[in-house]
Amino acid sequence: MSFLRERRAWLGVGISVLFLGLFLWRADLPAAGRSLTGANYLWLPPALAVLFIGVWFRSLRWAYLMRPLGRLSAQSAFLLVIVGAMANNILPVRAGDVVRAYLAGERCRLTKAGALTTVLAERAFDGGVLVIFLLLLGPFLGVNDFLRGLMIVAAAIFLAALVLLYAAAAWQDRAHRLLGRLLRFVPDRWRPRAWELIGSFLSGLGALRSPRLGVLIVASTALSWLLEAVCYYMVGIAFNLGVSFPVYLSVTAAANLALSAPSSQAGIGPFEFFAKEVLVLAGVSSGAATAYALALHTVVIIPITIAGFYSVWALGLSLAEVLGGKSQGPMPVPMERAAGPGGPGMMGGGGPQ
Repeated sequence: MSFLRERRAWLGVGISVLFLGLFLWRADLPAAGRSLTGANYLWLPPALAVLFIGVWFRSLRWAYLMRPLGRLSAQSAFLLVIVGAMANNILPVRAGDVVRAYLAGERCRLTKAGALTTVLAERAFDGGVLVIFLLLLGPFLGVNDFLRGLMIVAAAIFLAALVLLYAAAAWQDRAHRLLGRLLRFVPDRWRPRAWELIGSFLSGLGALRSPRLGVLIVASTALSWLLEAVCYYMVGIAFNLGVSFPVYLSVTAAANLALSAPSSQAGIGPFEFFAKEVLVLAGVSSGAATAYALALHTVVIIPITIAGFYSVWALGLSLAEVLGGKSQGPMPVPMERAAGPGGPGMMGGGGPQ
């Protein structure tokens, strides 16, 4: 298993190096330096404020998805989301998503498989909304071979994932029987645990069976990405790029869809490359687009990482537990026992309604 993790990590490093090479290929570095020194950095604090508001809506979305497992308070969901994002910036191949699911399961007394299912559902919704942004705006802004390939692959993956998740949630008994048939290929001694994992996985999809929660999940997903696009737009104003807001929606979609591929810490490489590609297609010079992509990713990575370290302290965690998976026992994260199936929790105050 450790060998497999090492191979995935090296694959991620290789992908990042490849895209960094493509990003810097033919880049006008002297012009990029002039753009960086001439930017109006007073736009960065309000851009960061908008970014964190977007993360808040993302945490509300996770709380909605967690409803069948337990009612997680908005504050606790926000802190755990920030911790997961920080871990994504430090660990390779988006391991922070697994860290967040592990913490929710280990420290909030939930099934880890159910919590991981909600995180996987989040990624499917994120990808679906971003694909829609890119499909709607791409024909108007123009696409090259890289963006066209990204659109086709992302649409196939994320829209198919959403269909499968909703089908498994809507026809849970059939999904349970279908997955159960696959257990014929599992050794007898592992089947009880496998049955438990299947039940936990399906319980994590419970929110998708509620039309009201479904609307809230889709709305909070779209709003969180719109706010992130506003953050990107404000950074663009700092660099005086002179392009319209739809261009930044496309930058948001392309750069973040690119992070779906395995890459090194923080998705360095694919993010910069696709952000630059969209801007160059929109008429921005290579130097300015290079400077913007570098500055934007720095703006997104460093404050979230710092906030993640604070959240680790605020939740009473340790870095060894977050980065190494070492449990230190339950922590008092506000939870309420779910009315439906899914598992026990602890109550500690409000939460998104």
